[in-house]
Amino acid sequence: MNTIINRIKESNKVIIVDNIEDDQNEAVITSIKELYWDNKLVPVICDDMFEYKNPNTGELQSLHSHIVEEIIKNNRFSLELTETELDDIVKENYYGMSLLESKVGRPLYKDIYTTVVNNGKIKEGIQLKKIVTDFLKACQFPLIVTTSCFGIIENEIDGYNDVWKKYSETDGEEPLPEKCVYHIFDKAVFGNSNWGYNEKQILKYLSSYEGDYSLKMLKSIIKKGEKTLLILGNDTPDWMFRFILKNIYGDNLYDDNMGLYMGENDKRENAALNLFLKDISFDKESQLVSVLDTVTKNINGSGNNTDTKQEKYDIFLAHASEDEDNAIKLCEYLSSKLKVWADFMNIKDGHYWERIINGINNSNYFMPLLTR
Repeated sequence: MNTIINRIKESNKVIIVDNIEDDQNEAVITSIKELYWDNKLVPVICDDMFEYKNPNTGELQSLHSHIVEEIIKNNRFSLELTETELDDIVKENYYGMSLLESKVGRPLYKDIYTTVVNNGKIKEGIQLKKIVTDFLKACQFPLIVTTSCFGIIENEIDGYNDVWKKYSETDGEEPLPEKCVYHIFDKAVFGNSNWGYNEKQILKYLSSYEGDYSLKMLKSIIKKGEKTLLILGNDTPDWMFRFILKNIYGDNLYDDNMGLYMGENDKRENAALNLFLKDISFDKESQLVSVLDTVTKNINGSGNNTDTKQEKYDIFLAHASEDEDNAIKLCEYLSSKLKVWADFMNIKDGHYWERIINGINNSNYFMPLLTR
């Protein structure tokens, strides 16, 4: 068999692509911006988008490798690992944690929890990667989905509620709160291992998605609103796509561009997965930092004041240009009691259409001025 494989390899020219060209990045940037301004983008923050910054040295490492390092340090007298095993443990978030668990000989959920949480609070140094934090702060998405079982996002970005998916409960009867972080693999609890920290627990959750899909409200928001999931991270996307996306999008999965998948340092050579991602219009990216940085700067706008973008209004006043005189009179009357957004009160610069969308999204009421 090996002889045949080698013969096939020798008869084919192997093409290696290290980076995606800038023009391909531009297409992704444009797509993300358009989806954002149409309020159709839902970011999914995977576990490898979190990191640990040592408060004393300033050294950065992935949160997963920090957790692994702490567990190995605490079990260094009894733990025996080969170089290959150690490499697999450090590189793979979920599979790696199961492998480490088998070597330690006991469940690791308490070790993981105490590495991340102290006295009910996220420990100093545990954070989102800066580029992801800047992106989320700039966009102020109404809904953020995450695979993390810890409230790290809410700890860094003000104004967000947390919602935890329960495996044993049927939720979805109540609407999700405005500006929430939805944790699809439950909440990390010190005294209970029923949260997704390794692939066995993850598969347990995913089996509930495949059968009786209990996340009714999340599914409703994404599917009915024609939302696109922006998957940020490299963590085993295969199971997420195959189990969750089909249940959310159904047959529409193949109709439109329903998602983007972006990894920062994705070096895996998985041709079958890549083809699957491409087939369902989930473009595989390997320059997350470059793309997110460009989108964040554009959304903030050169010369645009982000505080103005996020300013809240009571009424968005819409009118035809020929009715501007009447609109000004009405605006003057309303402004004595209320905060009004009207285009003649805002600078008509190169971001004019984006400002209109921001004005609508940040106003309590939309008031059209109707004349003949």
